[in-house]
Amino acid sequence: MDFKFSPEEQEFRKSLREFCQSTIAPLSEEIDEKGEIPRSLIADMAAFGLLGMTVSEQYGGSRSGFMRAAIAAEEIARADMSMAVAVYYLVEAGWAFLLERYGTEKAKEEVLP
Repeated sequence: MDFKFSPEEQEFRKSLREFCQSTIAPLSEEIDEKGEIPRSLIADMAAFGLLGMTVSEQYGGSRSGFMRAAIAAEEIARADMSMAVAVYYLVEAGWAFLLERYGTEKAKEEVLP
């Protein structure tokens, strides 16, 4: 078995690392001190395509898959560990996937986009 990242995954990791180091890392201390993520950072993450990675296009996601979501969690953790685990990976990737899979249609339409 080959456990290497595909060329596309490698490129995603590289560009995401640059994004995280230039966008998230400088705000890490502020995020920890205030206990909140600036809305501008959420908007930047959305523009980069980090939100809805495990959600289908029908609800505004990219269905990039769990491998890319895991890469995203790792790279976000390099910039700010607290954002990667609780905020990004568990909530964004896991919860959204579960809601799409098991939630009511009304809940999906209200929350996922």
